Amino acid sequence: MNYLDGKDKVIITFLTIFLAIGGIVTLRSQIRYGSPFAFITGTSFRTQPRKAPEQQQQPAVQYRTATVKEGLNLRPSPNTNNNPIKVLNQGARVRVISVDQGWAKVIDDTGTEGYLSNNYLQY
Repeated sequence: MNYLDGKDKVIITFLTIFLAIGGIVTLRSQIRYGSPFAFITGTSFRTQPRKAPEQQQQPAVQYRTATVKEGLNLRPSPNTNNNPIKVLNQGARVRVISVDQGWAKVIDDTGTEGYLSNNYLQY
């Protein structure tokens, strides 16, 4: 029994679902309508496994090592406007990340990061 006449219209719908556990599912439905009734005349599924993200190797970071010449304030920013984070004693070793406008961004032996005046570091 066919309720559809020759002037039927067809809608094709796509529903794509991205699964959190990995992969993609696409549902395709074909719906015919044109009379008082509508029919789903075809449905198909397509799946795609989720690709693992490509891992890029981070380049090895090369730090310069320096020694504090005399007791020095480790600061949170490259200026003297803020209170020091801590004081590094003479002879303390630091890893220098960068130097800009007379200030060295450093990491001390406890992992604390801050800024020191580059004039008081010996490389």
